[in-house]
Amino acid sequence: FGELALFDRHKRLACFGSGNSPHCVVFLGGLTDGLLALKYLEPLQSALAAVGWALWQPLLSSSYNGYGCVSLDNDASELDSFLDFLTARGAIRAVLVGHSTGCQIICRYFHRFGNSSVRQLRPIVRGAILQGAVSDREYMATLPQTPADIELARALAAHNSPHALMPRRAAQDVPITATRFLSLAARGGDDDMFSSDLSESELHAALGPVSTPALVVLSGADEYVPAHVDIPRLLARMAAALPYGRGMLVQGANHALDGHHVAFVAAVTDFVQALTQ
Repeated sequence: FGELALFDRHKRLACFGSGNSPHCVVFLGGLTDGLLALKYLEPLQSALAAVGWALWQPLLSSSYNGYGCVSLDNDASELDSFLDFLTARGAIRAVLVGHSTGCQIICRYFHRFGNSSVRQLRPIVRGAILQGAVSDREYMATLPQTPADIELARALAAHNSPHALMPRRAAQDVPITATRFLSLAARGGDDDMFSSDLSESELHAALGPVSTPALVVLSGADEYVPAHVDIPRLLARMAAALPYGRGMLVQGANHALDGHHVAFVAAVTDFVQALTQ
């Protein structure tokens, strides 16, 4: 049971909340994800309820098949609107939990709306958990059509058509613009935050703005991570790039933690409980 509500009436963006608590975990899914996209969300909701936390799932413009025609900046702005919605309801703590591209959304949120000369971080944001924070670019590099698609996307952008749609093959029939395709597939794109070949300074630029306690959770058998990537080493580098970060490796788990969610749910529960002690 829970509550379905609009958090942005102008865009008609909806959210679903489970539990009535001022302490909130905000879940942000990856590409093509929507409500209850991960099998671990139901046991996570139950575990959070047992310690007095609610689980909220906002649907952004990029949810489901919408990601190809929007940007991480748009995601960050909509996440900020959702946090405004929670604040107006009386929330006093929020932990952002991202899966896959949800992790990039969180990092972009801190970059744009964190502690800077322009804007201070919302007081309710107390932590971040990045689950399945892997590189789209490195995975897409294993697909035979990617080099040609990158060339086409660059040609479109060079001819002042950055919002032109790519061929249907580029994103498995999901409409995607040249700009968003390059963001995902090209080195240095906006989504290119967790690649194993990034320098320490590049990793720090992506993760350094996350100014709260943070946990990075990677899977030992993630199907979207190429075989040449040293996952434990990448995890250690990512945790080190976070100002207050630590890492957790789930051995044998796939990208979605199918069949390996128990340790993750326990880690999230421990993380949020530490914030209220």
